[in-house]
Amino acid sequence: LDGRIVRSFGTGHPDFLDGPADEAAFRRPRAVAAGREAVFVADSGNHALRMIDLKSGAVRTLLGQGQPGAPREGKVEDPRETRLHQPWGVAATADQVFIALAGEHQLWRYDLAAGRLQRLAGSGRFALEDGVGAEASFAQPSGLALVHQSLYSADSGASAIRQVQLGNGSVNTLLGQGPWT
Repeated sequence: LDGRIVRSFGTGHPDFLDGPADEAAFRRPRAVAAGREAVFVADSGNHALRMIDLKSGAVRTLLGQGQPGAPREGKVEDPRETRLHQPWGVAATADQVFIALAGEHQLWRYDLAAGRLQRLAGSGRFALEDGVGAEASFAQPSGLALVHQSLYSADSGASAIRQVQLGNGSVNTLLGQGPWT
């Protein structure tokens, strides 16, 4: 609280390297979330979800290969073969990580224990539409926050704040009227 740097992770040079805290590298990390003795990082420049182990300081890639692309739902066999497109937001619980993919206009859920990736909401169209799951549309979702059984997203391109009910997947607009309004 007195302004001292207590701990840092990464070399400070933009790259895509896993490893110890002083050897790992990120490219445009955009958001972080704490959970499970780890910090999860939306590494937007590497199109990846990264994890920092707070005990060891080691950084590893959970999802992403460094190139943008549409993710696929299901069991993740090789994390470095999974594509993400501009992860701009992240939130975490003890066993799940939520990712806002601005490039896909969607929200995704990654189950840490099962190693499964699932689209939570978003059709992929750049729009502001409420609905359930894939019926809803986002416009570059970014910042995420979890409160009880709801996931909140700053929907950047829509100038809106959105709520996703985790129980049934319904998406509601709390503030905002659409792209660039």
